[in-house]
Amino acid sequence: MALNFVTVTGTFITPAGTPDGGSLQFAPSDIIWLPGSWVACLPSFGATLNGSGQFSVSLLAMDSTGISGNWAWVMTMNLHGMVYPARKLTIDFANGASQDISTLLQTSTLA
Repeated sequence: MALNFVTVTGTFITPAGTPDGGSLQFAPSDIIWLPGSWVACLPSFGATLNGSGQFSVSLLAMDSTGISGNWAWVMTMNLHGMVYPARKLTIDFANGASQDISTLLQTSTLA
């Protein structure tokens, strides 16, 4: 079984052009089935924006060989003290081992 991981990166800038502050939380939306009927309950992963408004987090690719289940990564953003509505992200290794959050958000849906 080949489990692939995708590094999700991004930079958040305020409307004034300065680096944003805050954190992101990524959690699986449902149970993930591994080959042989094993069930994996993945933990959530957090990422804190650095002084430049940047983050990086490594997440299990949804298209890893043998993984099944109806799930997505759900991202919650807490930026400059505001919590934004959760978004469902499709993070597939087929789209690259490193992906920018701005691209992922273009195809995301509300969770």
